[in-house]
Amino acid sequence: MDIVELLGRALDETGRIITGIRADQWKGPTPCEEWDVRTVVGHLVRGNQNTAAVAEGRPRDPNPIADVGADPVRAYHESAETVMRVWRQAGRLDEDYPTPLGMFPGHRLLSLRLADNVTHGWDLARATGQTPNYPDEVVAAATAFAETQFADNRPPGGAFAPSASAPDNAPPIDRLAAFLGRPV
Repeated sequence: MDIVELLGRALDETGRIITGIRADQWKGPTPCEEWDVRTVVGHLVRGNQNTAAVAEGRPRDPNPIADVGADPVRAYHESAETVMRVWRQAGRLDEDYPTPLGMFPGHRLLSLRLADNVTHGWDLARATGQTPNYPDEVVAAATAFAETQFADNRPPGGAFAPSASAPDNAPPIDRLAAFLGRPV
């Protein structure tokens, strides 16, 4: 399965989780210690927007959190539709694009987008009492990217805490979350 299809499946499951957020949960805490539920959704929206923007040759917005307005669920779904529309265009995966982590080829940029959606989808599910149901191949792709990209690249004060421990029998998505510093 190609990375565009995997990303689509990740976006769909994250969208399902976001759609399941109750009105009283938007200001609730998440495993991302400084971000509440609404802020995590705003971060996902901004990541989707930026991933579409760079593919179209537009600059990234440096603010990591998008203003999701009065309807954060809609904002997420619109950003997911946009990123998929843009990346389904032929030739996008063959180009190099600027990211906060340096220049990435298209397939690697989409792997970053996939890993971010899966990880923050897990955060949102954990924060709102839901169960994430990402397909195994999506979690495997997110884990492979994270282990390659972030094994030794975690400066103090950076985006990811040191790895946490997870039980040996933990589901793969929980092991991914623990690898990226979330307590499971």
